[in-house]
Amino acid sequence: RQDLPVSRRAALLRGYRMGSTSKPHDKISYVTDIEGNWEFFVRFIDLSEALSLIALPAHGSPAAQVDLQDGWQLVVGGDCCDKGGAVGGSIRVVSTLVELKRRYPTRVTLIVGNRDVNKMRMTSELSEGQLAHERLSTTPGPYWVPESKRVAPCAFLRATAAQQLGRAGLAASLSVAELASGYNTLPNRLRWMLKETMGADGEFERRRAEIALLRGSDAEHASAVRKAAESSESEARDGRRPRSSSRAEAALGVTDAEVCESFVSSVAPGGFMRGLLDAGQLACILGSTLFLHGGVQSRGGCALGRVPGREGEVESPREWADALNAWYAEQRADWHARPGWEDESAGPSLAADKTAQGWASLRGGHALMDYVVPGSTPTVVLAKHLTTGGMPQPLDEELTRRLNESGIYRLVVGHTPHGACPTVIRCPAAPPHPPRPSKTNSGNGGGGGGE
Repeated sequence: RQDLPVSRRAALLRGYRMGSTSKPHDKISYVTDIEGNWEFFVRFIDLSEALSLIALPAHGSPAAQVDLQDGWQLVVGGDCCDKGGAVGGSIRVVSTLVELKRRYPTRVTLIVGNRDVNKMRMTSELSEGQLAHERLSTTPGPYWVPESKRVAPCAFLRATAAQQLGRAGLAASLSVAELASGYNTLPNRLRWMLKETMGADGEFERRRAEIALLRGSDAEHASAVRKAAESSESEARDGRRPRSSSRAEAALGVTDAEVCESFVSSVAPGGFMRGLLDAGQLACILGSTLFLHGGVQSRGGCALGRVPGREGEVESPREWADALNAWYAEQRADWHARPGWEDESAGPSLAADKTAQGWASLRGGHALMDYVVPGSTPTVVLAKHLTTGGMPQPLDEELTRRLNESGIYRLVVGHTPHGACPTVIRCPAAPPHPPRPSKTNSGNGGGGGGE
């Protein structure tokens, strides 16, 4: 870029050298928000110049064999799990990505999103002590959900009882003790957690179908699983019958206990979600491009330069990205060391108060868990570069300048659905800072411009 001022060319070259394992000539393949959609992921691989599908999951392994071509970097923008079709794909998608990272550690970058990080909560919130019947009436709903929409486990289980009994009045007459003894089970509490705290309603049954699918190895088995899962999903959605675990178990041959074990073991050492979280990071800079899950600014404030628990702002965007990733690693290590509640009796009592000072001392990694829920400190995970009307919103001039002066000219994000193809937002040129006064000379400011 000989057309740029010397200071800008130097910043651009630093962009290739700092905080990145990429080379200036590397090409970058990017995908984000797969959200457990295995079919979408396979189509992406098929269309990609960077990836080649060598073999589908087989012989008990949930990971597909995928090759990354020479000269390519792969960046995955987060939210790898949840949702999918009637047959879930979280196990296969995440396992394949973790295996790709293992095989190409310096050329594959896994950015974590809110759907990935929130699975950390399972090690504490699905513990035996949290499911104690005597605690049901006092366990609140998620603090980050508006009170008018917040659903506590007790209310969820009462709705579940009404659905299964077919009579809302009968369910309403059940005492809390009767509700606890009949419906306060690990499968039902996991269903509550997925629906009311993670935005993943139906993931329990999708996981059941994916487990059944992975047990077979031929097309006929796969077709039978899909047919049974789609039929069950269609009937429940249309209201022809309530969701029935017993019918789903019979149709797919996977018990509720096996589904629960899949979720619980996924965040334990050796689990596929644990592998994703261990390999993941919050920010990535390759050359002159900054990759984040959500972005740097939103109505809640600007996240650029901010690191939770750190006083002041980190001025350099590159140093900030490194510091943010270091904080993520510290939180992850804290979660490894203290995966459950330090005091089982205190956890739920604080769940309705996000400002409670005792949170961080009660379970490891809580600050990171809080970083990915609405209402937290300005966060790169939930930021949205959209107006209140849902239209694209350019960065302001100051943010553009700060990024440009660090050799960053592109910001690539996901998180917020905005049509079926990428939205390109060209930001206004950022004028240089005025020259700093000096006794010997006034200096020269860098140029502007960015996108």
